[in-house]
Amino acid sequence: MLVIPFRHHGIRSLGFMLRLFEPLALLVCAVIVYFIRIDVLLPHTGAVAIMCMCVLLFSFGASTLKLYEDHALRNLVVSVPRISLTMGMTFGFLLIMLFLFKISEDYSRFWLITWFLSSLLILLTVRWFVANKIEELVKKGHWQRRMAILGASPQAMDVLDKIMADNDTEFTLTGFYSCGAKVDAGDLKKVQSKKFMGDFEALLAACQKGEIDDVIIVEDLKDAEATAELLNRLNTQAINIWYCLPLSLVGHLGRQGLPLVMISRKPLEGHSVWLKRMLDIVASAAILLMILPILGALAIAVKMSSPGPVFFRQKRGGFNGEEFEMLKFRSMRVGASAVKDESGKELQALKDDPRITAVGRFIRKTSLDELPQFINVLRGDMSLVGPRPHVPSHNNYYETLIGGYASRHKMKPGITGWAQLNGWRGETETLDKMAKRVEYDIWYTQNWSFWLDVKIIVLTPFATLLHKTAY
Repeated sequence: MLVIPFRHHGIRSLGFMLRLFEPLALLVCAVIVYFIRIDVLLPHTGAVAIMCMCVLLFSFGASTLKLYEDHALRNLVVSVPRISLTMGMTFGFLLIMLFLFKISEDYSRFWLITWFLSSLLILLTVRWFVANKIEELVKKGHWQRRMAILGASPQAMDVLDKIMADNDTEFTLTGFYSCGAKVDAGDLKKVQSKKFMGDFEALLAACQKGEIDDVIIVEDLKDAEATAELLNRLNTQAINIWYCLPLSLVGHLGRQGLPLVMISRKPLEGHSVWLKRMLDIVASAAILLMILPILGALAIAVKMSSPGPVFFRQKRGGFNGEEFEMLKFRSMRVGASAVKDESGKELQALKDDPRITAVGRFIRKTSLDELPQFINVLRGDMSLVGPRPHVPSHNNYYETLIGGYASRHKMKPGITGWAQLNGWRGETETLDKMAKRVEYDIWYTQNWSFWLDVKIIVLTPFATLLHKTAY
């Protein structure tokens, strides 16, 4: 097995669903057994309180004992004792509370005992089914991570031999790719006989199509500049990036496997993708319905402020480095040419920018010009929360100056984001300011959670009022 395991996002999604199902199963068992014993469909208030307390205790215990991690989902030797312990602690605490408050006689012992045993039986049965199903899918190749090796050298051949010797069914090798440098004829012949797929550009194209989950770099990266460029371009793709240390280090690790170091992680996989998308669709649709009168009023104001269209459409860099057309209420006069610096980079709007209309200044200051982007969210070009999209010329410029800049593109760009919530919105006239914004964007991609998105959405209106940095 690999030193750092590859885990298919299907297993993560299964763990997420069990995290919801098991407490619900506990609650349903309580209600059914209560109905059988008391012959009342709706339990009284005290019984409901007990049920809710037990569900919360079970959820806390299951998370603490890591019952939804990969090893617990797949291994009954791990999951059975932990589920039994979690159930025992949950009902043990319940009995202690009933005894201390002297209300144990108010509740049927048959109900409590039958509830405990039936719940335990259901949970263990589900775990047995899940563990067997995972192994069945893995063996059939349905839940394999698609892995590519970047490097066409004897070291790459050694890595392949190691992987094949492990006979691991959890991932499949999609192929070898060279870094673009000249490949030794002898090495190339060996690699071509073992699925050589092309150069670095071919690898990027495969990643762009979603054909690869993980890339293992097996190359002696001595040239710092070339390495930085390679990683920057790989970081635009929604993949996991690993670096394989020399295999001679395996003996020093004291265990079998490949000495892999994770360079970059894919932020969203499995259930997290549709969970974030669900939040985007529901919230943006609701917001658009609520602000329809405001959108109408702003459209009229923009139209009357100066001749031209209501919406301003601009190409922006999006997910996986792809470009999309972002919508805004037009805030500048039609025909106003872009302002560029000495290097030819297009400048952002500046304070007292003469191109901006009176209405445009107001809607930019209050961020009302961003409202049409909820349409982009519904279309799937953007998300409610994510790194703010920059124009392609900015992306090209800053990718060479700021380390890790390209990893912003591993998630869909957002209307708001962690950087904007912390005050880094509006003009970034210095490299330090842009670097600070990128730092917050990267933190967000590495620490994403559903509740973090909710927090950012709720707090954004307050941050908009407090931080006056948009012109």
